[in-house]
Amino acid sequence: MATGTSEGEKVREFRDTLQALALLDEELKGRVVAEDPRTYGLPDLLRAKTESETDEQFKARQNEELRKFLEEKLWFAKDARKIQIKLAPPMIEFIADLFFKRAIQAILWKGRGTGGSLGSAIVIWLTMIYHRMSFTMMAGSQDQAKQVYHYTKSFWECFPDLSKALIDGDPLQTETRLRNGVILKIISASEKQARGKHNAGFVVDESCQEGE
Repeated sequence: MATGTSEGEKVREFRDTLQALALLDEELKGRVVAEDPRTYGLPDLLRAKTESETDEQFKARQNEELRKFLEEKLWFAKDARKIQIKLAPPMIEFIADLFFKRAIQAILWKGRGTGGSLGSAIVIWLTMIYHRMSFTMMAGSQDQAKQVYHYTKSFWECFPDLSKALIDGDPLQTETRLRNGVILKIISASEKQARGKHNAGFVVDESCQEGE
């Protein structure tokens, strides 16, 4: 009685292995495409510096491409209207420094009602998509937390195909999960929450007070 594996069986096993690897490769490629913002009409904001660009030209180009995208493609809902975003140059610089990782930490000094929550929401939303970084957003009040959530929810609505592909379930204020494992938590400040575990990205919006 013959024992062992016949040549025909070995060929079939090898063919099955190749097919399995091909399917796995296609799945991985599909995941990459699904997570690429360009698939859904977003620009390639992370294009590398070219050999002909100086550092200043590279920075200026990044800032301008970011400004153009934010002001032409993003909006937020207010009183049943879609409000296009318009940002002052200092705010563009602040958002760009964080998004392009020129700075790891930054403080935005601003007056109340001058767009700080909007700026925070933009940094969070962009970084979640392009850098796949999870965030904890700690607002000074429940109203501020709702406002940041309102902004980010509007941004997802600007790109429904992106939202459908990336968001796992519905975008909630307490927790928005993406299919790639990225998480956004928006909470109001409290001593208990401040001591809790936070994500890689941490934004504080008017949660600090001067000591007496």
